[in-house]
Amino acid sequence: MKSIWTKTAALPAFSVLEGHQQADVAVIGGGLAGMLTAAALWREGAEVVVVEADRIGGGQTAGTTAKLTAQHGLKYHQLIQTLGAEAAGQYARANLAAVERLRQLVREWSIECDFQDCTSFLYAVGAPGPLEEEHDACLALGMDVFLTRDTELPFAAQALGLRNQACFHPLRLLAALAEGLTVYEHSRVLTVEEHALSTERGSVSAERIVFACHYPFINMPGYYFPRQHQERSYVLALKGTKNLQNYYLGIDGEGLSFRSWGDMCRSTAPMITLEPPRPSRAPPMPHIRPVIPPGRSSRAADAIRASPPSAAAASRIGFSFFMSLPPRTEISP
Repeated sequence: MKSIWTKTAALPAFSVLEGHQQADVAVIGGGLAGMLTAAALWREGAEVVVVEADRIGGGQTAGTTAKLTAQHGLKYHQLIQTLGAEAAGQYARANLAAVERLRQLVREWSIECDFQDCTSFLYAVGAPGPLEEEHDACLALGMDVFLTRDTELPFAAQALGLRNQACFHPLRLLAALAEGLTVYEHSRVLTVEEHALSTERGSVSAERIVFACHYPFINMPGYYFPRQHQERSYVLALKGTKNLQNYYLGIDGEGLSFRSWGDMCRSTAPMITLEPPRPSRAPPMPHIRPVIPPGRSSRAADAIRASPPSAAAASRIGFSFFMSLPPRTEISP
């Protein structure tokens, strides 16, 4: 099932990695994170190679709502409470700077990707207390926020707005970023050792290797596999709806996400956590099954051995403009 982004953008095709390549930087993953990293480095004079397991933009990037914002749900009140104002301020400044940096790149590189400045909103139809707490936290961090009941939504809601955010067409941006880059598709990275990576038919040596491939697939350092779980949300694209100038994310239990593109409105259903099914129901999913070092044991490792992620947990469903987003992997601290 294709998204409206894949239906409305033409991406270049690239060959399979064969033989050995040498570069300053190798980037694993051809989504927005990887391609933005590669394009920025290449424009600064670095020799960059991008290695993608499937097609560029074929994972999270093809299913994203493409909201460019530093407003990530009820984040800042939580950060201040748990990590303190200094750390929360660093998080806010970094994300606001990232929004502005992409805005500058689109302008400086003359990229046609339907980039539109707008306001990002969190909304609630229930008690407004959490929004008010988030508003006060954001103001304390110097963010340009405001509370309002005047929204474009077709129902009554309290909303918290963050000005000077943006939205865009992710695959049109990706196509522009790919121009001039050395990219290899259908080349899944199998191993990474020191300054070299290998695929089924080739290899790349590089001084720096960047992982931009959804989640780290090596065990050390980090031991990410016991701390990961997958989440999925669903998107419905509708024609003939009201054109929204801004975008919205609900914070209530049944809250939805809304944004417009062209003559369509995209609505995202609540996030669903994918629980691993019983081992007897489906075989392990090879590319996400953890490798647990011999002789090491823990309750987390034992649980993973007993109930590994499965292919069934990552299946996709869809009908007419209805699609499933690729699973989003969350890593717990």
